[in-house]
Amino acid sequence: MTTQKLTDLLPLNRPRYNGKNDLGDRIREYRRVHGLSQKKLADLLAVDQTTLAAWERKEHQPTRRLLNMLISLVTSLPPSVSMLK
Repeated sequence: MTTQKLTDLLPLNRPRYNGKNDLGDRIREYRRVHGLSQKKLADLLAVDQTTLAAWERKEHQPTRRLLNMLISLVTSLPPSVSMLK
């Protein structure tokens, strides 16, 4: 399976994320590919799990600061993060 970085999945040039390429879908897919639970990714971002869940359900969007943290985090992770589960 090919490993993808979240930066490859995020359409950062658009203020809103609509349709099949929604940010929430991309975060969920990134977690799935890398074997991260919502709780683990939320802990790594220093946000509550319910916040991350709301992003994935498209109820809320991360602030630019949190989006930048998310990008920094995933670009610093090794290709396999299964040891972080």
